[in-house]
Amino acid sequence: MAFLIRFPDGPPEVVPGPPDRELAPYVPAGTPWRQVNYGQGEGQVEIDGREWGFYWFRPAELSVVLHAGEVGFEGAVGLVRRVAEQVAGPRGRFELLVAGESHRVGRPE
Repeated sequence: MAFLIRFPDGPPEVVPGPPDRELAPYVPAGTPWRQVNYGQGEGQVEIDGREWGFYWFRPAELSVVLHAGEVGFEGAVGLVRRVAEQVAGPRGRFELLVAGESHRVGRPE
């Protein structure tokens, strides 16, 4: 399952977290998580036994992909909405979309 978070005001400023926690800016505050992989501002984390990936599809489009595990649709949308709110910041706007297969790998074709 893949979601696309589009930031109509342009790409938000995302400052990586400390070593081995670089993906912290994508994980909603208060959520227990473990970083699985990180490189070039993207990567995968484990949240509640599920592996989620974060990839910049285009400069103002963040792809959030469920790579492993199962979660109900409402639970997935809730997590992705919290990711969008955190990345956008208090004044940022975003659009949340369900995305097709081309967004699963995080790169446009």
